[in-house]
Amino acid sequence: MTKLGLFLGAMGALALVGCGGSGGGRRGGDDGGGIMLVDSGPGTDSGGGTDSGGGGTDSGGGGTCTNVPVPLFEGGPPCAASTYTCLGSATTNDAIQACFDADPNAETCVGCVNQNIISCANDNGCQDEWNCLNQCAEENCPDGSCLSTTCATQDTAFNDCLGTLPMGACNTAVAACFMTG
Repeated sequence: MTKLGLFLGAMGALALVGCGGSGGGRRGGDDGGGIMLVDSGPGTDSGGGTDSGGGGTDSGGGGTCTNVPVPLFEGGPPCAASTYTCLGSATTNDAIQACFDADPNAETCVGCVNQNIISCANDNGCQDEWNCLNQCAEENCPDGSCLSTTCATQDTAFNDCLGTLPMGACNTAVAACFMTG
């Protein structure tokens, strides 16, 4: 997997409150925000399309995009409990960024949160949109600098789908990234 910056955009205090909301850019580079993209490969379709097996293609969502399931982060919670506390009081994107920057394991912590938000969103109906965003980015934006231009339609579709998720839908997935105590 490739970590391309924070997924937080304008998601407020992260998905600690919920997966819902829409944000600006989704990736590092010139777009400002960020998501983590995964390599395409075999998988099963958890969206509304059909999986042809092998490399897997998803014909749902108005196009044919390679199906890319995103599992929850494995390996235990990489984020400090203090980061969770900090995020609970962060009210701006800069404050959220500062919380993650202060985490002793910042890169892995952000990767876990990104991955778990995407996994949760996909499990809650955004798989087709993710498949097409991921495919567009892999084919056209290897450095992440063109999501808001070349992949704007796919980025907006994934953002819009995230915005339809009920508040709190991803709390458990995100909380799994944080140590307790």
